[in-house]
Amino acid sequence: MERKSALDKLTFISGGQTGIDRAVLDFCLSKGLRCGGWCPEGRTAEDGTIDLKYPLRELPGASYEERTLANVADGDATVIL
Repeated sequence: MERKSALDKLTFISGGQTGIDRAVLDFCLSKGLRCGGWCPEGRTAEDGTIDLKYPLRELPGASYEERTLANVADGDATVIL
């Protein structure tokens, strides 16, 4: 019987921006963990367009601040680094 990790019970939410946001998504995708979140319309980021490999939903007409608020609202806890 396969033992489940406590991480398997979590969904990691990220806005997909550069740095730790994408590092969390990359980690989750590599380990088969649940992840997602909202990103600005057009998948915009500081460095261009957020890659489609990240399972993010575009928030129509959203700014970075509105995207962040939507991600916080969808979570049960928030970690700010």
